[in-house]
Amino acid sequence: MTRLLLFITVLQLAASAHAGSLYQSSYTPLTEAACRTISIDEARMSTRQQCPGFGNYGVIVTETDLRQSITLTRDGREYPLAFSRSVSPAWSSLGNLAEWRHTPSSPGDPVAMIVRLNVSKNPVDPDVMTSYLVVSKISASGICVVGTIPPAADGRQNRLAREMADKATSLPCLLDPASSRTHITP
Repeated sequence: MTRLLLFITVLQLAASAHAGSLYQSSYTPLTEAACRTISIDEARMSTRQQCPGFGNYGVIVTETDLRQSITLTRDGREYPLAFSRSVSPAWSSLGNLAEWRHTPSSPGDPVAMIVRLNVSKNPVDPDVMTSYLVVSKISASGICVVGTIPPAADGRQNRLAREMADKATSLPCLLDPASSRTHITP
C-alpha cells in the first residue's frame, strides 16, 4: 500500500510539473542596437525599426510622438498592436526583450508575446514611469493585445503575465484601455 501511495504521489508530481510546462519562453531583442531603422517621418515625429522576429513573425517597433508600440507581421500582413490605444495614451517606451510563449514541440509557432511597456502617467514629472507587461495573443484569426499586468510588489508580475499569455488564445482583444480586461490586480 505504501508503494502504491508513493507511486501515485510521484505520478501526480510529474503530471503537475508537466502541466506547468505546457508552454515555454523564447526571447528576441527590441533594443536599438539589435534593430534596423526602416523609415523616418520627421513631420509626424515617427520612426519604424525592423527588429529580430520569431518563427514566421516579424517585429516592427514604432515610435510616434514619444510613444512606442509594436506591429507584428506574418505572411506579408501587418498587425499593429497600437499600445497608445490598447494600453495607455501616455508617453511610453518598450523594454529590451520580447518574450514568446510556445509549446516545446512547436517553438516557431508562438501563441502569445509578452513585452514590457514603461508608461509615463504623470505629465508634470514624465520621468516617473510605471512598468506594465503587455500580453498579446497570436492566433490564426489574428494578433492583438489581450491584457496588461501592472507592477506587483511581491514580484508576481512575470508569473501573472505568463499565465495570461498561456491562455491568451481564449481571451478577447482589448479595444479600449478602459475595458474591464485591461488590468489584472495581483
